[in-house]
Amino acid sequence: MAVDTRKTWLLLGGLLLVGLVIVLALLGVLVDLLRPDPGPALPEARRRGPRVVQTDGGPAELPEAPVALDCPVDVSVRDEAGAPVAGAKVALAVAPPGSPPGAPPVDPRPGAALRTDADGRVTVPAACGVGRLTVRAEGLAPHRRDHIDTLSDRSLRVVLRLGVRVEGVVRDAATEAPIAGARVASGATSTETEADGRYLLRVDPEQVRAIEATAEGYGRQSERLWIEAGTTSAVELDLWLQASRLVEVLCLGQPDELCVRIEPILCTSPLVPMGEACSSGPEGTFCDCPMGEAAVRGGGAAARVGPEDDIVALDLRFSGGGLRGVTVVAGQPRSCVLRAVRLPEGLEDIPLGLAAGQMLTSDISGAFTFANLKPGRYQVQAQCGGPTRMIDAGVVDDELRDLGHLFIDEGAQVSGVVIDGVTGEGAVGQVVVAVGTDGVGGATAMSGPEGAFTLTGLDAGDYEILLATRPLSSVQLNLAADARVDGVELATGAASLLAENDVKLATDDEGKLVVSAENADLGLRPGDEVVSLEIGGVDLRDVLPGYTAEAVDAVLEHYSGPGVQLILDDGEAERAVGLR
Repeated sequence: MAVDTRKTWLLLGGLLLVGLVIVLALLGVLVDLLRPDPGPALPEARRRGPRVVQTDGGPAELPEAPVALDCPVDVSVRDEAGAPVAGAKVALAVAPPGSPPGAPPVDPRPGAALRTDADGRVTVPAACGVGRLTVRAEGLAPHRRDHIDTLSDRSLRVVLRLGVRVEGVVRDAATEAPIAGARVASGATSTETEADGRYLLRVDPEQVRAIEATAEGYGRQSERLWIEAGTTSAVELDLWLQASRLVEVLCLGQPDELCVRIEPILCTSPLVPMGEACSSGPEGTFCDCPMGEAAVRGGGAAARVGPEDDIVALDLRFSGGGLRGVTVVAGQPRSCVLRAVRLPEGLEDIPLGLAAGQMLTSDISGAFTFANLKPGRYQVQAQCGGPTRMIDAGVVDDELRDLGHLFIDEGAQVSGVVIDGVTGEGAVGQVVVAVGTDGVGGATAMSGPEGAFTLTGLDAGDYEILLATRPLSSVQLNLAADARVDGVELATGAASLLAENDVKLATDDEGKLVVSAENADLGLRPGDEVVSLEIGGVDLRDVLPGYTAEAVDAVLEHYSGPGVQLILDDGEAERAVGLR
């Protein structure tokens, strides 16, 4: 059975698109391609309606409101000596299931101070979902932990360490003048610079990876910082910010020329595909662009920003191709979050830095319309609070294709379990993907307690059921309409590039990716932690903030070319190990 691997990886929320851009940049093939056109001269958007080729009304009944579930979490806070820390401030922000992809976590008690009792314990109310824990206590370094699944992580233990002082001055890179009021941050701790530009942070040496500075009128700057174990003396680190300017972006072809449905939009230097993300809202889209020449990229289009420009336009008037339909759950129309992602063909999308795509939410009657899509093959991803349903769709010039009723939870169903290949136990939080042959859609789900998963809403056809965020383990199935298949077992394994180099990795009790077997040729020792990857000198941490061990595995599985280095931490220092 032939499976479209590009399709598989695009379903991972753009992770491998970023990897593809990085790899191509390293190979030197993007230098000429990445130069964007000067862009349109800001004419009024063309108001040309597409031709409707099919119509279909949606159900008249309104959906029932989804039920929110509570998953309170018990948190125990201790110091390095094991003594309870009383009065520690604890916050747990969670993005509940059904939130838009990439939505920020939400604190159920904004502004409320939850503090530990005399035993260092507190029960934190939270929704069921994935979130971020932050713990602070006077005199100790703050602690931040991401990717907490409150459905399974019901009891957490946090160790607060005596922090290391990091101090320095934030300056203007051009004038060398100190910048007052700049925000300096590392993980859970942040501060503002004084009038002389000086700052002081107290950080956890085991958690700090970089110090980041931002200031109004300047671009973001991040400096990598590695602190050796046992360090007690202060660390001096000056930061230099490049001046930037605010540029407004219009999206020609979108309603009112606003860009709120296009994501993400970035402003970069002209020959760099990745850069600062722009912010969109009801008032418009605004970018912090570098001084001098720059480029805005998004939605499959790019526009050059001149030194004096304060407004540019992305021309998204792709002949008015579009998709529409109605999302239905449990036989009722349901408001769902949808993404339309164009599968790139060859290198034609790479010069733009991003695949053409849009995001929107269907209304309470389930109706949605994607307009002004660049022609091509698309994957429509629909999430309605559970597994994500994926539908293949083609977009052509001057046509509004009607997908009809998208029954998100109907059709064939596949259930099973993800097994940790190292421990033999159920692996929680693993992304499982059903990938169909051409013309058949797919679905994604995340494994829950004991590694269990369920994929729903699958059409009849041939599928490969596989792990997406781990080295690929797959099962091939032929599904009849409304089939129910149980007992599918997927196991995490070793990535091919690692196998070629005789590198064996495992996940320890704290969820860290570590070396599990000695390799004398590469100087690997059991227990060395894999903290990142470098591909041709580009550190994964610099392009994927908040990356996880699973992301490291995914990149290793996807990219087996030259220039890969494991960044290891043996508890004393970081070092790079090149793979053949």
